[in-house]
Amino acid sequence: MKKVNSDLVTALFSTMIALVFFVQSFTYSYTGPTGNLGPGFFSIWLSGIFLFLSLLYAVQSLLRGKSSVDAVLPKGVALKNFLLCIASMVIFAVLFYFVGFIAAGTVFLFILLYRAYKWYISLGISLVTTLIVFWLFGSILHVALPGFQQWG
Repeated sequence: MKKVNSDLVTALFSTMIALVFFVQSFTYSYTGPTGNLGPGFFSIWLSGIFLFLSLLYAVQSLLRGKSSVDAVLPKGVALKNFLLCIASMVIFAVLFYFVGFIAAGTVFLFILLYRAYKWYISLGISLVTTLIVFWLFGSILHVALPGFQQWG
């Protein structure tokens, strides 16, 4: 199999994402209306650190050299787990829009847990965890999540 610097490809992709986030973070104000830290503070610093670490990763990957593609890509059970995670995130994103956080979160966690536990245990863990996160965001963090989508 052909040898490529897969770490460098990953680092460059991460750098592009970090650069987009960094540029977009400047659309938020750095300070709030009362002089405190504004919404731009966190996004600028977080995306800046992400950009720095991505560039550092790119330099390290240049020094490390190339590796076989077969050595990097998952196979067998690892590939199945990876695809299951990606599929569950896509399902969560679609369901979240239509049915809200509680149902989408429960389905998301159930998909990830059903192979490790019996179905009713997976369902219970999924539902309880989703309800706790929903309560935490609503009561403690005061961030409204759509629990159930309003029909009509």
